[in-house]
Amino acid sequence: MHPARFVLASVLVLMLCACSTGADGGADDPRAAVDTYLTAMNNKDEAALRKVLSESQRDEAAGHLSAHGGKGLAVKSVDLTQDFGPSFANAHVTGEYADRSGYDERIVVSKIDDRWYVGIPGPAPARTSPAKS
Repeated sequence: MHPARFVLASVLVLMLCACSTGADGGADDPRAAVDTYLTAMNNKDEAALRKVLSESQRDEAAGHLSAHGGKGLAVKSVDLTQDFGPSFANAHVTGEYADRSGYDERIVVSKIDDRWYVGIPGPAPARTSPAKS
């Protein structure tokens, strides 16, 4: 799947899941939401992760942490863009885990009731070679 289509599909899922999330969750801006997500994942902090997830995804926090958290991620870069309007952002995060394996993930962030929430990332889109002319 083309990365732009993956991001658009993720944005649409977040829009469909955007229930009222409560005043105690979210972040002030997209970067703070991504930073909170990454810190929660590194620390295996379910309470912090649940606060930055939309209400519709909070029940998935424990499973996501169990599968992907606590791996000693050292973030190398965060490239944050808002290509789909003022209520959505896409963060391309790269880094390295403690075991030296690479980390490359796109995280979709959405604004709900003036707060920013992270969507649990799905599988990364397959990389494709440029078409030959």
